[in-house]
Amino acid sequence: MHEAAAMPAEMRALPLHERGEPVERLLERAGQGVDLLLLGSRGFGPLMRVLLGNVAARVISRTACPVMVVPRPGAGS
Repeated sequence: MHEAAAMPAEMRALPLHERGEPVERLLERAGQGVDLLLLGSRGFGPLMRVLLGNVAARVISRTACPVMVVPRPGAGS
């Protein structure tokens, strides 16, 4: 079962798939009255973060709405 399907209906989770630059798309959505952005993390570590950038860190630093970052299973091992 998809995790969003297990959420209470009043939370109204809206999984979205969009094209474009991820940070800009997320910031646009946050500016439309989003109560919480829930982002997944690949957990590649500091070296890959430097090479690829970190979407979550860039979103957190530029948005006023709360952001929750959930690591992928096993990312810490």
